[in-house]
Amino acid sequence: MKRSSLSGVLLAGIMLLAAAALPVQAEIYTYQDGQGMFIYADDLGKIPVKYRSRATLIDDSTAVSVIDADTPPGGNAKAGAKPARKQAKVKERFSGTIEMYVTEWCPVCKDAEKYLKQMNYPYNKYDVEKDKSAKERAAEYPGRGVPLIIVGKRNFRGFSPEALEQYMRD
Repeated sequence: MKRSSLSGVLLAGIMLLAAAALPVQAEIYTYQDGQGMFIYADDLGKIPVKYRSRATLIDDSTAVSVIDADTPPGGNAKAGAKPARKQAKVKERFSGTIEMYVTEWCPVCKDAEKYLKQMNYPYNKYDVEKDKSAKERAAEYPGRGVPLIIVGKRNFRGFSPEALEQYMRD
């Protein structure tokens, strides 16, 4: 083998080892789908086109580390000390009245109302095309479109039984 081709192979090998030693970082994107759920993806191409404009790249420099809550700042817990038992806080299911902003012609609104009736959930329905004050109240919430469903202090636009049940639990 010629000296120049040997040095070329050696140089390529060194470059390959150097590249392998570089830190690897994955990109993670998040977006909110039509039901208000946050979805994560590791490739922008995996996000449906209609949601790509909403997608944001998660910056890992803002990542949070979680430590044992019984460990004092600095990480110096007493040797042999047992962590205090914590009472689990039981979340109560939402039991108030759901508010729903709709239009008469909206098939998703009709599905949402049918589901609310089927589940015997108390709700108030407001037609944003017939009630000017309802339209103004609905405009105060982020996003566009109907139905706008308000469960306590939380809200989402669109409808799926799964999303509603999640809001009822949280």
